[in-house]
Amino acid sequence: MPSVTNFKESTLSKTRSRWSSVIPEQGLEAYVASWWRLLVSVPVVTLFCALVVYLAILSDGSSGVPNLLGIGAVLVLSVAATSSWFVLYSRVKQAAGRALGLSARDSRRLDVGSPELLSASLARVRGEQRQG
Repeated sequence: MPSVTNFKESTLSKTRSRWSSVIPEQGLEAYVASWWRLLVSVPVVTLFCALVVYLAILSDGSSGVPNLLGIGAVLVLSVAATSSWFVLYSRVKQAAGRALGLSARDSRRLDVGSPELLSASLARVRGEQRQG
C-alpha cells in the first residue's frame, strides 16, 4: 500500500514535469508547493467539517442545541475554508508571477489552470507590457 509520502512525491514529480515547460526551474519548487497547499487544504477542511458534524450528532442533547451549534460551526468553517481557497489560489498566481519575473499586479492576471492557459495568459500580459 503506498504511503502518503510516496503519494506526495509522485504527485509533486508529475506536477514538476507538467509545469516545467512554462515555469523556470528556479521558481518551480515554490510554485509546486503552493499548488500542493491548495490541493491538500480541500480534503483537510472537508474532513474537519465532517468531524464537527459527527461530534454534533454524538452529543445530541434533548434540546437539540448541540446539533444547531454543530451546523453553525460547519457553516462558519465552510465560509472560512472557501475564503482561504481564494487566498491560496492567489498565492499560486503570485508564485507563478515571481517565477516568471512579473509584478504583483501582472501576476494576478495569470491563468494558472493548466500549462497551456498559463502560457497564453503570460503571452497576453507580456504583449500588453510591450504595448504599454
